[in-house]
Amino acid sequence: MIIKLADEEDYEQIAEMRWLHTYEDDKEYNEENTVGVDKQMYINKVIRFLKEHKEYKIFIGIENEKIISCMFIYLIPKVPNPNGKSEYIAYLTKVYTKQEYRNKGIGTELLNYIKEYLTSLNCELLNQ
Repeated sequence: MIIKLADEEDYEQIAEMRWLHTYEDDKEYNEENTVGVDKQMYINKVIRFLKEHKEYKIFIGIENEKIISCMFIYLIPKVPNPNGKSEYIAYLTKVYTKQEYRNKGIGTELLNYIKEYLTSLNCELLNQ
């Protein structure tokens, strides 16, 4: 699996995964979040959102040129400290792995990569 920080060319696949996640939740929890919603309009809305909100860092796991897992991190700048510790707080906000790839350690591998990345930014991760 290749792990990387997503860029704009990945947004469509990420938006599609976001739809799939919500659709699966609807079925599992008897909800109706996707009922009557035009899928393509929703995907376009997510893509616009991601382009406008660069404070989100999206880490993706790729296999066979397809995104199989993603984690959304929201970076929050902290008021500077004299000791320079933790310039940012990172909030893990969305996590999704395609059903056929679950329970194989992919999420753990992705999260470990994210922790290393955040350490390099002098950042602490919330919501662990």
